[in-house]
Amino acid sequence: MNDPNNTTPVTFTENVHSSLAESWVIEYNTIKENLLTIFPLYQKYYLGIVVYAWNDNVEDPYSGVDGGAYISVEDDDETMKRFVMEIPNQEFSGNSFHRYSVIVHEYFHCYQQSLNLHMNKSNSDPTSFDTKWLIEGPAAVVEGMYTKEYYGDNYTAESQNDVHSDVFTSPTKFESHDTSRDIDTNYSSSIFLVLVLAKELQNSGLTETKSFQLILRDYMAKNPNKDTWKTLFTETFNMTLDEFYTILPNYNGQKNADVLPTATLKLEDIF
Repeated sequence: MNDPNNTTPVTFTENVHSSLAESWVIEYNTIKENLLTIFPLYQKYYLGIVVYAWNDNVEDPYSGVDGGAYISVEDDDETMKRFVMEIPNQEFSGNSFHRYSVIVHEYFHCYQQSLNLHMNKSNSDPTSFDTKWLIEGPAAVVEGMYTKEYYGDNYTAESQNDVHSDVFTSPTKFESHDTSRDIDTNYSSSIFLVLVLAKELQNSGLTETKSFQLILRDYMAKNPNKDTWKTLFTETFNMTLDEFYTILPNYNGQKNADVLPTATLKLEDIF
């Protein structure tokens, strides 16, 4: 434990409820294998993952496991992750890709936690890392890239229709769940911040692939926490956080194609 060089794969214990269609279970296994290839999970800061998945058309079937979609601690065991996916039945009846993309989003949080020691601490810990847009933004960008690459659904482009105007005037709101909960619909604004950062890195001379590597992998691997995240932002991206926030108004009105990843960019290229 707490060994960044550990290459032992994490363990998976899976509780997949019978309320989920067989087609979902098959797709879950396919997605998991794809993700394990792209984002291997090693026992650096935790040992294993316990998955709970069910259709919300039944009562929560696992005692002590609340519904929703999230990663938490399994039964107060800090060495194990609880990976919960309560899939809304309407996503099956409406044929929503989100019933699959949620797997990617939550898995990517496990990947982030395998890179950054401090993400495995409670948010109340003084040295945890909980800067929202640098956690949820990358997870949602990866979710969107996977959905586009494997299903042809451009979730990332659609999300940009909900970017909130506060991104341009009060971007610090998106550093916290509490101050952005009601204005970051489907993490649209957090996604936008990540995409603009990637675009600015490309404008500085980096390739698109390298730009996303820095944001999605390398920054988190530097172990940012509440004390160091701004300093490590400067070190990783060669600009201060304030300099980045000052740039944002230049992108007002460019909330779609101008900042989207190119069609040829693949997750395998980045990672």
